Amino acid sequence: MSRRPSRNRPNRRSALLLLALLLAAAAPAAPARAIEEPHHFSLAYDVSLTGIPLMALEVNAVVSRDRYALRTYFFTYGVLDFMFRVRNESAVDGVIADDTVRPTRYTTVGSWRGSRRSADLIYRGPEVAVELDPPTIEDDREPVPEAMRGDTLDPLSPVVTLSLGLRAESPCPAKVPVFDGRRRYNMRLDPVGVEQLPAGNGSIAVGMTVKCLLVVEPIAGYLRSRPFRPRLPSEVWFQRLSDETLWVPIRVKGESFFGSFTAELKRYEPHHQL
Repeated sequence: MSRRPSRNRPNRRSALLLLALLLAAAAPAAPARAIEEPHHFSLAYDVSLTGIPLMALEVNAVVSRDRYALRTYFFTYGVLDFMFRVRNESAVDGVIADDTVRPTRYTTVGSWRGSRRSADLIYRGPEVAVELDPPTIEDDREPVPEAMRGDTLDPLSPVVTLSLGLRAESPCPAKVPVFDGRRRYNMRLDPVGVEQLPAGNGSIAVGMTVKCLLVVEPIAGYLRSRPFRPRLPSEVWFQRLSDETLWVPIRVKGESFFGSFTAELKRYEPHHQL
């Protein structure tokens, strides 16, 4: 059976956008400059589509006074895995200097129905060197101009950049410029308010949460044949867990190409070292 890339790409984009939504949400509550010892933690989420658990996300992160590292694994299972089978592993390493997050290298490797896609971004000052497979010219999209790539972050570094500034009361508002090697967009968190989650809500967390709206603002690099269609903002519920140094997204609800989705935090584990 022949592959039909033009039909597959929108589905894969929705899956990876969901990954970005969850990652952009996680934020240490204390300012990065106040973190003297490495703070290492892992998160695990189950993602349901129209009420059926079909995807999972695992996150491993360390944030210290002057550096950070994140590793993620995103995969489908069940019926969706049989139909589409998505696997994605991403990683970023970076430094924190003058209260500013600066990635040094970001890599992502994924497969969609056996079709491999990857991106490797190396940061040298204001410039970003990009290596893509497949290259942009084979990917039905205009490359993002060099002028739009500067002063941006990879999709994972917002986990850290949201920690800068005083976030004792709320993880939002925030706005982060992102370039993932193919697309340029902004991710924005708008405050909604405080909300109580009852026991038995499907997450490991109960009690008081902070609710925000997560908005993706497309700028450049989207498919010519299937341009980005604006969707309603996703809803994100945050709560401080464990030692209360982390604002952790415990639930995300929104819309994707597959339909409505809900991501629930199923595991949070603090660690003492990498």
